[in-house]
Amino acid sequence: MKVRVFGALTQVLQEREQPLEHPLTVGEFMKRLREEHPRLNAYTFRVALNQKMAADDDILHEEDELALLPPFAGG
Repeated sequence: MKVRVFGALTQVLQEREQPLEHPLTVGEFMKRLREEHPRLNAYTFRVALNQKMAADDDILHEEDELALLPPFAGG
């Protein structure tokens, strides 16, 4: 599974491939990621799965792309 990060989150994580040992939900994966990288808890962000906003109970598959999206600003 590919994990993409944007904005200030790149200071905590780098875009990377993340192996999946067994099926996980988005919520389970995010809990594990926050435990491995506690600095993530200081950030507000949304999660997208395959370019759509993800729900905690969505199931992740090896070929999926997960994106961590901080708030965007601009004009």
